[in-house]
Amino acid sequence: GVASKVRYNGTLEKLKTLLQVTEERFSDKEYALGKDLTVVDAYLFAVLRWAENFKIDLSTYKKIGPFMKRMFKRPSVIAAMKAEGLL
Repeated sequence: GVASKVRYNGTLEKLKTLLQVTEERFSDKEYALGKDLTVVDAYLFAVLRWAENFKIDLSTYKKIGPFMKRMFKRPSVIAAMKAEGLL
């Protein structure tokens, strides 16, 4: 109903704000904290995938978009997603 639509829209706006903050704070290197992959990147990748539920195109972000593409190409990410039935 109307209440769930309002909650969805509010959540969507909060998510967009958080994505912008993430984009601004993301390093200028390949990964969130620099040139090396860390646990932050693994967690960030998992959380950013939730944006799909809100039909947010992460490729429009200059740092987050390429980061997601790099992560999707990692053999360990592909294996984990297959094991979880996500691919």
